[in-house]
Amino acid sequence: MLQMLPSIEDGHVVLHLGGEIDAQSAETVAQLIDHSMGDFSLDFTDVKRVKDAGFNVLAEAIHRCPYKLAVRGLPDAKRLSGR
Repeated sequence: MLQMLPSIEDGHVVLHLGGEIDAQSAETVAQLIDHSMGDFSLDFTDVKRVKDAGFNVLAEAIHRCPYKLAVRGLPDAKRLSGR
């Protein structure tokens, strides 16, 4: 199950993510990315696992985001792999 906790850091919105990201929860995050209107950060520090389908959904949303989007807290890809 995905946990999301938004915060404001240095005037920018940071969405702290935790738990597991599957396709459905990734779609929720993707919608937030699509509706963001400026500087926005995703913090993956507390994410335990990203399933392949969730990764694809997030990658597409990040790619099409027209705004500055920071991503932080990504550890070794082996730990997050949903395989």
